[in-house]
Amino acid sequence: MLAKNDWRLVGITLFAERLESVTDSIGKLDQSQAQLSETVRLVSTVSEETLAASMEVSSTVVGQLEVSDRLVLLSGQLEEVSKQLEESLSRFTT
Repeated sequence: MLAKNDWRLVGITLFAERLESVTDSIGKLDQSQAQLSETVRLVSTVSEETLAASMEVSSTVVGQLEVSDRLVLLSGQLEEVSKQLEESLSRFTT
């Protein structure tokens, strides 16, 4: 049978082993936390880049719509000038 001091030594040994296990688990949690933080940072970066690209596309679309509106206006004006020219030329033909 173990003496009283031997039981204490066994208890201290078991405690040390559990403490080491807890320390290892904390280390693994720290690594997981670091990986999660890096992943969140990367997702944030991609989100910011996507937002910037979306804003650029939106700006380009707005510009294209403005050009399209201007072309419609100019087309209408060209049609009017064309009619006037046709009327003027029709006076010279029999």
